[in-house]
Amino acid sequence: MAHRLSIAADRRILRDSVSPHSGVHASSVSTSARGEVAVAWFSGRSEGAAGTKILVAHGHDDAGFSVEEVSGPGSVAQWNPVVFWEGDDLQVFSQVGESPSTWRTVRSRRTPDGWSHEPCVGPDGSSRGPVRNHVVACGGILFAGASVEDRRPWASAVDSLAPDATFWQRSWIPGADDVDLIQPALAVIDGVLVALLRSSGGRGYLSRRRADGTWSAAVPTDLPNNNSGLDVATTPAGALLAVGNASTIDWGPRCPLLLFHSRDALTWRPVAIIDDGRWAPGDDHLPPPHPGERFDGSLDGRGEYSYPSIDVSGDRVLVSYTWQRRAIALAHLSLTAIGVA
Repeated sequence: MAHRLSIAADRRILRDSVSPHSGVHASSVSTSARGEVAVAWFSGRSEGAAGTKILVAHGHDDAGFSVEEVSGPGSVAQWNPVVFWEGDDLQVFSQVGESPSTWRTVRSRRTPDGWSHEPCVGPDGSSRGPVRNHVVACGGILFAGASVEDRRPWASAVDSLAPDATFWQRSWIPGADDVDLIQPALAVIDGVLVALLRSSGGRGYLSRRRADGTWSAAVPTDLPNNNSGLDVATTPAGALLAVGNASTIDWGPRCPLLLFHSRDALTWRPVAIIDDGRWAPGDDHLPPPHPGERFDGSLDGRGEYSYPSIDVSGDRVLVSYTWQRRAIALAHLSLTAIGVA
């Protein structure tokens, strides 16, 4: 008898994310130690368009979030925000530039006077830091999944920042011939830091950090991946949850969006449906559908439910994701309810 997947029971559109344009994308969600939730995303006419900005909504109840613009001065496009809590201090990393081949990472901190901004750089002055997924703290060191798209195949690395250090250090992840690997998502399993990578090979790829600080060659897992964003988090029981689309086709459909569970980071099973295009928010704040809209996971935004971010806090699982490129949705799930507690 086939296993019946749970369905995310509580899904809401973040009203402040709604836009008439098709440039709402790439959210990040994280919960502070005191239970404050923050969700960030970029919003503009389209990816890379001048004036595209970073917004962050935060609070203890997503129905009453306060929203701030994080973007610095100027009209250069900003992309892929990454929410990070340093104690109770809210920070957002983001990419600034016209395209992934030229962007640079900026770290923004909330202050009483607004937001401060500083570049994330390595010893040679080149850009460092997270390009899409969460920053993970281990032993006081910050680790961030990084990647470059200025050559083929696309390549991944993990950048690290030691306490009180100025420069981020880079360690490359050995890749696979002719397979693009980008946007590493980091988590800890069995005491080892691992990276789960988006790929053009139809599967998520896995690399493990060795004791000497280097990374093992990336190998395919059985987690489906359509060369679109994925994310991973560790549960209180020490297992992993990943969220991503179900297709194994390179640049394939970005629907449905599923939650997967693993105990070894290599073998995965789907445990919940985050969105399959059948959920109708019924929100008057949403703009009318795109002309000829269809729910097939199209890459032009119609029927797209993608680029998720996952946060696990106790029994609660939060998943933020792109909803048809017109808004950001936030799904609430319970580890107990989906049977992986």
